[in-house]
Amino acid sequence: EYIIASYDGGVRHTDNLIGGFFDELKRLGLYDNSIIIVLAGHGESLGDDLAREAEPSSSRLFGHGQVYDELIRAPLLIKVPGLEPARISSSVQLIDLFPTILDFLGIPQSRELKSGIQGRSLTSVISGKESQEFAYGTMGSRGGLNFVRTLEWKLIRLGENAFQLYDLKVDPKETTDVSAEHEDVASEFKKNLFEWSFKNLEKRAEP
Repeated sequence: EYIIASYDGGVRHTDNLIGGFFDELKRLGLYDNSIIIVLAGHGESLGDDLAREAEPSSSRLFGHGQVYDELIRAPLLIKVPGLEPARISSSVQLIDLFPTILDFLGIPQSRELKSGIQGRSLTSVISGKESQEFAYGTMGSRGGLNFVRTLEWKLIRLGENAFQLYDLKVDPKETTDVSAEHEDVASEFKKNLFEWSFKNLEKRAEP
């Protein structure tokens, strides 16, 4: 409880600092015409992952070597001039921000630039014209852990032939692997994840 309370205090302090920054933008007359993006690189488990361990260790309270939701679901707020506030439920990725910013600023993307971008612009998702179902990610410099996620399901690739599937509707804490009970879902998500992985490998291999 002390650790969580301290973390909440840090969030409150950060909120105050950001508020001061916004106040200064308004004083300078820049706020209304500014694109503002507030994000975090990762979350903190703060003990949430201890329920998954046979022998819990407090040293894992601040570990970042996993891809469970308490670590990968991070805040993302985007203010764009002219767009009304809205909460968007689509699955998005931080890697989508680069092409999104280019679109917002009206910066054309060359063929070479497009071929190297792994994310996709979120402008259509933000405007409500379309939704984005799948989000992907990897942990580690060599991609030791991969995952594919929707709002309902999440598949984690732990190794060559090791996978975990979670039903996020009934198990948001990701404590029970249901890949054996839902082989059809696991198979679909494995195919989806492999296609995403190979696509990104091809992009990195292009000259």
